[in-house]
Parts: sequence; structure tokens; C-alpha cells
Amino acid sequence: MPNDKNPKYDLEERTAIFGENIIKFAKKIPDNLVTKRIVP
Repeated sequence: MPNDKNPKYDLEERTAIFGENIIKFAKKIPDNLVTKRIVP
């Protein structure tokens, strides 16, 4: 049974936040020949 009083364990919310953080991180990676293949 999910515990609505503790959103820390809400997998959907945590996954969304993780995805947003990955995008923010990827935008900070310098654009060069190596990273250009990794970060479009």
C-alpha cells in the first residue's frame, strides 16, 4: 500500500525530477568533438 504521507518514495515524481536534472546537467556539458556524439 503506497504511503501518501511520504512523497519521498513516490517513484513517478522522483523519476520525473531525475529526468529534469539529467537534462539540466547535459546542457552544461561543453560542446566539443567528443561530447557532440553523446549530447545532441
